[in-house]
Amino acid sequence: FIPLAEKTNLIKELTYWVIDNAFKQKRAWIDSNLPLGIAVNLSPYLLNDLLLPDKIDELIKKHEIPIDNICFEITETGMLNKPEIAMDI
Repeated sequence: FIPLAEKTNLIKELTYWVIDNAFKQKRAWIDSNLPLGIAVNLSPYLLNDLLLPDKIDELIKKHEIPIDNICFEITETGMLNKPEIAMDI
């Protein structure tokens, strides 16, 4: 379903939903004294979204979570296609 989300431009909303829920789960783990990390895969299509860092910051504040043990993964293909944008984000 990811390729379909990418083709229909729903990938941005889907990714924001996934990040929001991952941060919500991290908050629940913190509240349960479970120091677990999370990883979220980012579509190469999101490398054009210069608001992504602001959205992530907003969600970190919303869930009141520390930024340690949060990993965002971008495929090598995504990095190779737009390395300057990927590094900025």
